Amino acid sequence: TGDTTKCITVSTSGRYSLTAWTADSCLDDDFVDVIFDSLPNIICGGNRIYCLYDSIDTFSCFPPGGIYIGSGVTNSGIFSPLMAGTGTHTITYSVTDAFTGCSNSDSFQVTVRGLPYDSIGLLNKKYFCITDPSYIISAYPGGGIWGGKYANGQPHLTDSVFIPPTAGIGIHNITYTIYDSITGCYNTDSI
Repeated sequence: TGDTTKCITVSTSGRYSLTAWTADSCLDDDFVDVIFDSLPNIICGGNRIYCLYDSIDTFSCFPPGGIYIGSGVTNSGIFSPLMAGTGTHTITYSVTDAFTGCSNSDSFQVTVRGLPYDSIGLLNKKYFCITDPSYIISAYPGGGIWGGKYANGQPHLTDSVFIPPTAGIGIHNITYTIYDSITGCYNTDSI
């Protein structure tokens, strides 16, 4: 390089000769081989979108053996949308090449969408007699899907109407599910 300082910076691989004076005033020559290894090429795929109550997911970046860091993710890449919480989170994957010792990292975004709000209620009525008339159950927002079945397998409701004589004696679970077409998430409430 022609440098005459104690520290020399090189930017290309190759063999470099060094000439230096020793402590006893002798001239000494040596060679240094410099090799620049490439960084690990990381492939993690694109950004991801989840709903808050989606199941856990396992990320699989390449090459394997690295560490994941970020909200809701373990070092081994197991991701829980519920643990991360709603919002956009950055996940970073770092890996070190065991042969060269070179490290690299890559990041991607995960967005966890909140659930649509839904609520159903009996307007302070919790118990019915078998002879009670049909009862309209309130739900917000409208447009959801009612669910629940009698012991005989027939649905509890026709829209939002509960019919005690048809339901029969016993405890009956009624569900209301609302789907958000913008986020693709759904939520279910039950009474």
